[in-house]
Amino acid sequence: MKKRSILSVIAVGAVLAAVSACSSVPATENDPAPTTPPTPTYVASSDWGYDIENENMVAGAADTIIVGTVLSQVDPSTSRQEPNPETQFEVDVLSTLKGEPAETITVSQLGGYVAEANTVVMSGDDSLMTVGSSYVMALVFDPAVGWYTASPATNGIEEIPTVEAQQLDPEGAQRRGGQAEPAAVAEMRDAIANQQEPESPAGEPEGELGDGK
Repeated sequence: MKKRSILSVIAVGAVLAAVSACSSVPATENDPAPTTPPTPTYVASSDWGYDIENENMVAGAADTIIVGTVLSQVDPSTSRQEPNPETQFEVDVLSTLKGEPAETITVSQLGGYVAEANTVVMSGDDSLMTVGSSYVMALVFDPAVGWYTASPATNGIEEIPTVEAQQLDPEGAQRRGGQAEPAAVAEMRDAIANQQEPESPAGEPEGELGDGK
């Protein structure tokens, strides 16, 4: 069973300190101008409180599941887990499969760019969503900040063509007449129909973050 959760403050803090210390190359006699290396990426393994490989459990952990298009990235983004980065996006909700979200919502994804260390920190093999792209998103609402947290990308965030996303019913109804819809949407419908409650609440850490690379 593969599990992942929020990034460990201690582990990420340590790697950011190390990267920050090496963020520039000093000048030498032969090369008097200091140089800045390419932005490194730190990939952190972590543990979620439920099996993220189980689509039914991902659906059960989410209070909201949508198909939406990323309108913009919030800059600067806010992190609730300093020094662990989070990145927020404004999302246009095209179709609602579970829950009752507004037409436009803010979605936070674990990971992002840390300016002071010139480093990108990501959770596992997840990649950040991109502006203009559309996704099936399994989300959990955080009333303390008024926005949603995305489940891990293994099953919680799946990209689909925007043109196909725009053809979906806003209320989440299935297409009539046997018309095909994106596989990720059909799979999520099935997961919602067979959803399972996770053994521990969504988003709660279970253990500490493992070694990153």
